[in-house]
Amino acid sequence: MTFSPEGPYGTIVTGPPVERANAAIILLHGRGQRAQAMLELARQLDLPSVAWLALQAPAGAWYSPKYDGFDPDGDRSVADACTALAEISSRLEAAWVALDRQGIAGFSQGACLASHFMWCGAAKMGFLGSLTGSLPGFELPTAPVEPRFTGLKAIFTGGLNDDWVKAEHVRETAERFRLSGADVGEYIQPIKDHGIGADEIALLRDTLIARFELNPPVPTRGPRHQPLVPQSTPSLTD
Repeated sequence: MTFSPEGPYGTIVTGPPVERANAAIILLHGRGQRAQAMLELARQLDLPSVAWLALQAPAGAWYSPKYDGFDPDGDRSVADACTALAEISSRLEAAWVALDRQGIAGFSQGACLASHFMWCGAAKMGFLGSLTGSLPGFELPTAPVEPRFTGLKAIFTGGLNDDWVKAEHVRETAERFRLSGADVGEYIQPIKDHGIGADEIALLRDTLIARFELNPPVPTRGPRHQPLVPQSTPSLTD
């Protein structure tokens, strides 16, 4: 099974062949980044039995406006990206990677796209990692809540001081997935740089190990970290 790094959604694959991987994770970079940024994340995660598929957005962006100003009727970019993601998921299934062994993780704009894809798409993957991301703003007031994500493990991170992706949107998105049956971890830090910190990398690694029952080597490199503690938030129905 091969993927091409060329084209509007070029895909770079690292790790074992997907046919022999214990899990396959699609990686979506942030706005203005390259797929290589997420490959570096995969390197730091150090999970040798996981196949990583890092996509490259056209012109470095998954969509043009800021996430809370996106108009789904006036811009096809998100729909086109979701079509590409669904095709990749189908190809993974054809290579004997079941949906519950697939996952998707992204940062910032990539995390918003990943959240939207999981919320609206037919692919019921086993994992969602939204690192400083949420459902796009247009979706939050109207997203229907129903128990359809049983078996999904999802983590959402953010910062109270982050102006790019508002903490309240992260919290609201996490709660909508929780009410829809997902096993959700929500981690909002008081002060956080707009990037992927060492504690988030450790959180993502630990969550993937638990979700996919991986048996990785004990890490010998990387910064020491304090584990992030999941937070409880008021229900949207309160």
